[in-house]
Amino acid sequence: MISRGTGSNPRGHATEPGLHVALILGIIFVLGVIPTGGLEASAGATAGSPLFSLIMEPEAMDTQRSAMEQWLLELGFVYDETLGRVRNPFDFPRGEADPALKECFVALGGESDHSNRRLIVGPAGSGKTAQLIMLAQGTMHLQYQSVVVFAAVWNDIIDTSISSPDKTFSIVLDVDDSEHAESSVIEQLLGQIYTLYVLPQKVNIYVALPGEFLEIAEPYKPWKLQWKITQLEALIELRVKWATNGKFSKLAQFCDAGVVKPDNTLASLAQTPRRLFELGRYLFHVHTRTISPLNKTLLQASEWETLNAYAQFRSERKPPSTPVSSPPVAPSVTECPQSPPLATSELESLNTLLKQLDDSEYEQLLIIQHPSIYDKISRGLRRDEKINLLLAHCHFHPEETQNIIASVAEYVQKINAGG
Repeated sequence: MISRGTGSNPRGHATEPGLHVALILGIIFVLGVIPTGGLEASAGATAGSPLFSLIMEPEAMDTQRSAMEQWLLELGFVYDETLGRVRNPFDFPRGEADPALKECFVALGGESDHSNRRLIVGPAGSGKTAQLIMLAQGTMHLQYQSVVVFAAVWNDIIDTSISSPDKTFSIVLDVDDSEHAESSVIEQLLGQIYTLYVLPQKVNIYVALPGEFLEIAEPYKPWKLQWKITQLEALIELRVKWATNGKFSKLAQFCDAGVVKPDNTLASLAQTPRRLFELGRYLFHVHTRTISPLNKTLLQASEWETLNAYAQFRSERKPPSTPVSSPPVAPSVTECPQSPPLATSELESLNTLLKQLDDSEYEQLLIIQHPSIYDKISRGLRRDEKINLLLAHCHFHPEETQNIIASVAEYVQKINAGG
């Protein structure tokens, strides 16, 4: 599509991006920037050029790929032109962003337990969003993540669905695990949905709640998301098949003979799908971080031992869950703030430390210490933009900044010492 008033055209007229690329490439060939020996001959000279990615085919860009992608290709994972990168079975920990959700979906349970499939309760990362997406597929749906917003527009939602009697509506409330919703609001809302209103036949309401609200949801017989080890192993199998176009189906096929039951080990450590993705990515990063000409391509037993230690470390750092009957209490206006406003000098100190890390070292830091921030990294982000994600987190959570600076400093020291 051609848009007006965009790009570098000073007159604000419509321009065709393909024409620009053609002109640039024409100028390059005329000036002789690309040697007559072929595109491969110029790879070293043009590796830092933005034109390089336009000229080179994916198969010829090994020097531009990360160590992770090169290793995945060597194992048998495939390059996905739509994604613009090599498929990784542990990418996309969030169901709403997963392009392989339907292909790799694992159905949980059956109808024999007579639970309410339209009211889902589960811990963070248990796949509530993925289940909702699959339940509501094929229908027009309105989706909300905030209980407060949903309650405020409840009447409007019903009016909207009634005004289109010929269509099937799915109204989805997917309460974010980080939202501090009051128990009384949840309780009132569930009462409205399941006891006070007689909904039109073609209106389906789906609600997903964090595990802390299980007691409130119990009277309505919710569907409790609980993953068995065998189900997580099935998820691993589907993800590996997707990432290799069906060539492989088990993690064991990428492991040294000394690694015992790797698929079962990862599933047992994870307990939930999101945790499975986090641990899988960490395992792969451990391998590519330590890779050298002396290393073997296959995952080694020592790397699985590192994963096990990391999983234990992460579980020990989990904050205690909030009791269902005790919603968060707002601080008194007479109380002093827990920490002073974040000083600019602290952000500058943190920024200086982070600049000492290369891209892979910084991403490994996020995977180990701040996986939620790592999840926000999207393809194409510059290094400074990635660093800004952690700086922004510190800006909005000043009480964590001193600890983050200390842990980053320790990490940088370890890297510099060759650890």
